[in-house]
Amino acid sequence: AVEDAEAAGHPVRAREVLLNRMIDQAIERRGVVSVLQFDPVIIRLQAEHEPFQRFIERLYAALLGTEAGV
Repeated sequence: AVEDAEAAGHPVRAREVLLNRMIDQAIERRGVVSVLQFDPVIIRLQAEHEPFQRFIERLYAALLGTEAGV
């Protein structure tokens, strides 16, 4: 989903693509999302895992953008 958003070419379109994919996946995988959000062991592992941190940085960059007024 992040790759598709980054390839969208325009920040607003990138956010639209990413949000749609994230919502679809959250609905389809409710149980997994719940575990990933609230399990203290998973949260600690994610905080210590460098590839996950890079992914989160890319995710936030696509969602928040850098254009004026956002």
